[in-house]
Amino acid sequence: MYGIVWFATVDTKSWEVSNPLEIRKELEGNDIYFIEVLGDRVLVNDNYSGLLVYDSGLNLVESIKIMDDFLIESSVKKENEILLICPENECLVYLNIIGCQYKIISLDGWEEWIFSPLYEWQEDGIILSDYNGRLARVDLGQGEINGMDSSGREGILQQKQKLSGYLVEKMFLEEKRAVVENGDGDLELFDCADSLSSVIILPNGDFHDFEMQGASLTEIGEDCVLEINLETNECQEYIPKNGYCFLRGKYMAAGQQAFLFLLSGDKADSQRAIIERHFV
Repeated sequence: MYGIVWFATVDTKSWEVSNPLEIRKELEGNDIYFIEVLGDRVLVNDNYSGLLVYDSGLNLVESIKIMDDFLIESSVKKENEILLICPENECLVYLNIIGCQYKIISLDGWEEWIFSPLYEWQEDGIILSDYNGRLARVDLGQGEINGMDSSGREGILQQKQKLSGYLVEKMFLEEKRAVVENGDGDLELFDCADSLSSVIILPNGDFHDFEMQGASLTEIGEDCVLEINLETNECQEYIPKNGYCFLRGKYMAAGQQAFLFLLSGDKADSQRAIIERHFV
């Protein structure tokens, strides 16, 4: 049994309704729905064929062709590496942004698996989990995925045990924290480092994704993005361009400066998107 320590709730009276936009890049003729940050690079999908790589100033530096009808459902990452989960294509795609080298790993025999947000990135492989409690290991060297016995995998098993009974919305491995839905349907940020404790109860709203960087936690919804400072208990609100809705958001640490990249799409035209860079 893990104790719950109530640390704070967000003071909604301290919200700042502003949008400290620094760079806005408008894109046309491309159905962009995915964004991720690897090191000092911004990665987005290139329609349904591959990936586009931008630098921190949103200048295009690389175009990577992967396959026709390419569709990314989710991903896990560590520093300059990412594993794209693509069940529609019956494969995983491993990419190292250094050199933009990628490897396609077949999901043949794993089609019924629905991968959960819990994972463990090792030096030469990645342990994935599904919502039925099963574990599989992706061997990055051999380019294959294999089932595994749960014994001896203390890292990911400890997290699964701690979060048992909660619906995990997002796991942040470096910060050792997780956004979960409790039994009352409320969203909380949990500290999973030692014993399980609640750091903050998150503001209610129609949010579909979450990101974290240091003391900043961001809730991403179509009509607004809320960035919560866990140290000051203040909240910054971002509003999309008129006629657009937010899709995703990602943080980038660049030396002493941190940025928040927000991806939004035109509600009336899926071939129009905007990438914004904001100071944090």
